[in-house]
Amino acid sequence: MRSLHSHYVRQFRRFPLRPLSLLVPLVAGICATAAHATPVIPQGGQFVAGSGTITPSGPSVSVYQSTPRGIIDWKSFSIGNGATVVINNEGGATLARVTGSDISRIDGRLSVNGSFYLVNPQGVVIGTSGVVTTGGRFVASAIDVSNASFMQGDTIDFAGSGKGAVVNQGKISSTFGDVLLISRTLAENDGTISAPNGSAELATADEVYLRDSTYSPQLYIEPSTSHGDAVNKGSITAAQIALQAADGNVFALAGNNSAMRATGTSLRDGHVWLVANKGTAGARARCDLRQERRRQRRHRGDDGQRAPSRQRGHPCRNVGYHHAGVQRRSFHGRDAAEAVESGHLADALRIERRRHARADDALDRRRIAVRQLRLFGDRRADGDDRQHGRGQSHLARGPDRSRLRQQRDQPWHDRLVQKHAFALSVRDDRHHRRFRKALIEHVNDRTTRGLPLMSFATPPLPDDGPLSIVNPGQPLAIVTLYTPNVASYGRIAEANFRRYCERHGYTLYVHREIPAHLNDGKTAGNWLKPALLREYLPHHEWTFWVDADVLFNDMDRRLESIVDGRDAVFARDVGNWWFNSGIMGFRRTQPSYDAFHYLLDDCAKLDDKSSVYANKGDQFYFGRQFSQHPDWDPARVSSFIEWNTPWIYRRPDSFMVHYIGMWEDHKALQMDYDIGQSALE
Repeated sequence: MRSLHSHYVRQFRRFPLRPLSLLVPLVAGICATAAHATPVIPQGGQFVAGSGTITPSGPSVSVYQSTPRGIIDWKSFSIGNGATVVINNEGGATLARVTGSDISRIDGRLSVNGSFYLVNPQGVVIGTSGVVTTGGRFVASAIDVSNASFMQGDTIDFAGSGKGAVVNQGKISSTFGDVLLISRTLAENDGTISAPNGSAELATADEVYLRDSTYSPQLYIEPSTSHGDAVNKGSITAAQIALQAADGNVFALAGNNSAMRATGTSLRDGHVWLVANKGTAGARARCDLRQERRRQRRHRGDDGQRAPSRQRGHPCRNVGYHHAGVQRRSFHGRDAAEAVESGHLADALRIERRRHARADDALDRRRIAVRQLRLFGDRRADGDDRQHGRGQSHLARGPDRSRLRQQRDQPWHDRLVQKHAFALSVRDDRHHRRFRKALIEHVNDRTTRGLPLMSFATPPLPDDGPLSIVNPGQPLAIVTLYTPNVASYGRIAEANFRRYCERHGYTLYVHREIPAHLNDGKTAGNWLKPALLREYLPHHEWTFWVDADVLFNDMDRRLESIVDGRDAVFARDVGNWWFNSGIMGFRRTQPSYDAFHYLLDDCAKLDDKSSVYANKGDQFYFGRQFSQHPDWDPARVSSFIEWNTPWIYRRPDSFMVHYIGMWEDHKALQMDYDIGQSALE
């Protein structure tokens, strides 16, 4: 295993030793000079995306960023002992990219109130005296990221030829975000990392994807040949923890201060993932795994008898992309990087098939507990047992109730939901518990009734044209659009909208495909919101846009209840955006007309509108334009809990529930389940 010491010690061996008599005055002179030297601070910073100001002042640098996301290219970014860098991005995200030839060394203090990404292909070291504090996410990477990938703000792709190490010997803390160390060669923590509301992750690979996830690691590593190691020799405390190496080793080593504590939150169960796709995952450190539900779990002891375990103080779980409890042993990922035969789902799920471990591998099969999505080759859901690799997947053959009663006690490969080429384990702890509950009930219902497993109960619609209108000519209108590829959940939302509008006498416009006069073959449906709102605005006193992955949960509450004397209403986004463009409403006023006029002009200048996040996404331009609206007041933007509630926060009294961040069929399954729950509540 390579370490920081061995990585750099070779650089110093080429200097011959000198007699002590010569070195003493030399060292004294250096110390005298250093006593009066100004601490090192970042040099040559310039905004290349977004905008803001950079103000150096003696041993400190202040950065103010006036846009939600910004990129600064620096000739060097190091902070000497006694120096301070303060970055105010107002809760946004800042990328600092180093273009020079020196590594970044932080021996002073770095303070950011939002998220901060430090990218240096030469490497990043937080020294023993270094302190990094952020309000949002902190990322230190020796792999570059493109400006476009960072600015669009969804999945961020780290790729490049940088060979530097990323090592923390000091203290890194994030109040509300994640702490992520990324490298091709070495990602190592020898100090202290704290992320009580996020993930702490170390990853090595040639290419790494960063994507927000509530129930799995934030980082996805591509198959690589860089032989990089992910090592923890320090202390990590976070809601979830992951160490991953695409083509190297993962080590959680024991030491006086070595510990990994996965504390969990109300949204994230405490998990530790150690993932070595081709190498060895070894755990000798102590782990605390705490579930927010505080439920006592049981495992089988060495004698095979069931014994209680509170998951605290146990050695780490090792993973060969399984979640496996192995005490002080290594997992050798034999054939673990086998390619997925069915590639059309790999891009969507970002999960690779993994083979089972042999009984004689360095893994005790009694302690294997699968906690992940599993992707298989193409399957026919016809009840046949077919072998993949060295494991089998068994499909239920109809309404066999005895089979359902035994479902929880069967091996993991007997508990799979099939749809074309992928399978879901119904005991998958990487799902949010709300989705697990919906998934289990859905599977049992469909299997008992002999129905296709991934089918959803939607009431018949009164027509099948491209545009459907309910209650035309009313003072308040709702507009929505969904295309055939997302009809699995779009039809569920449409039926829900119809019931709501019929109850309250609102007009409803449902576009089931992109309108012909707006369809240029290159523009995704989300970019058509401003054009459709502008078309319907003159015909109604109020016009609301509601995305097709939203449900009205409280069917008795009227939309007028959220207007509150305003001319435009917005709901906060669960991310860092000004507001969420999935649910918004506008009164028929001249300022609203003008805002849409300028917004359409802005969007017309964009060359790429082919996806949700192309050119930063339509939500960015909505936010930029309507922040100039006369009625815009950030203090009056409603909380996302108030009436744009993310599905994981849904309660019986939630007004509207937004099913953001889910795959299409997952949305349909959860929406179908929640409609049934609403009828019972």
